[in-house]
Amino acid sequence: MSRHHARWAWHRASKAAKVRAEIRCEKCGWAGRLQTHHKRPKWKGGDDSPENLIVLCGRCHLAAHRRLGASRPRDPGPKPASGVRRGLSPEWRDLVDELGR
Repeated sequence: MSRHHARWAWHRASKAAKVRAEIRCEKCGWAGRLQTHHKRPKWKGGDDSPENLIVLCGRCHLAAHRRLGASRPRDPGPKPASGVRRGLSPEWRDLVDELGR
């Protein structure tokens, strides 16, 4: 599925979830600006289906992410570019290699 197609499917699922929630936060009932949140995160195998989405206000959405925060694996970040090593002294090359593991 192309990125454009996936984004379109996400918007359709998000709108379906908001219609289901009657344009209200599904936690507190607030009817202001709403956000769509995955019940089961995509990184844990969740999908973009309306059944996996919950509609939340900003405050409830932030609280949901704070509860999830500690359980998500941390991204180690990008490895140093291979070209970085070229102009370095041997000591610095060793350090860059160690950090890249």
